Amino acid sequence: MDDIPIETFFDGRGVSDGRDERKAHGIADVLLRHAILDADILRGLSGWQEGKNAAVAISNLLYWPERYPEMRHAAAACRLQAGDFLLQLGDVAEAQRLYALVSADKSRDLKPYRALAQARLGALERSRPKN
Repeated sequence: MDDIPIETFFDGRGVSDGRDERKAHGIADVLLRHAILDADILRGLSGWQEGKNAAVAISNLLYWPERYPEMRHAAAACRLQAGDFLLQLGDVAEAQRLYALVSADKSRDLKPYRALAQARLGALERSRPKN
C-alpha cells in the first residue's frame, strides 16, 4: 500500500471519496492497528484540518468513535489525537477525559494505545500544580 496515496481513501471531509464511509474507516482501523497513531491516516480522519482549523479537526476526529465505536483502533487513535489538539487549545479537562476513555479500554490489542493514553494522563498529573 506504500504506493497508494492516502487521498485514495479519504476525501476533503476525511471519508472515502464518497463511495463507502464504513469501508474507508475499516481500512483506517486496520492500518491504525499496525501503524500506531499514523500521522497520514489521522490527517485524513481529521478531514485534513490539522494545522488549519483545530476545532474542525477535533470535531472530525470525534465523529469517528461516535459513528463506528466497534473500530476500536481508529477510535483510540482519534481520541488521542483530538486530546492532543485540545491540550494545544488549553482544554485540559476534555483532553484528560478523552485520554481516560482510551486508558479504560482493557482490550489486549489496544495495549499500545492504552500505554500512550496512560503516559499522557501521567504527564498531565505531574504538570498539575501541587498545593
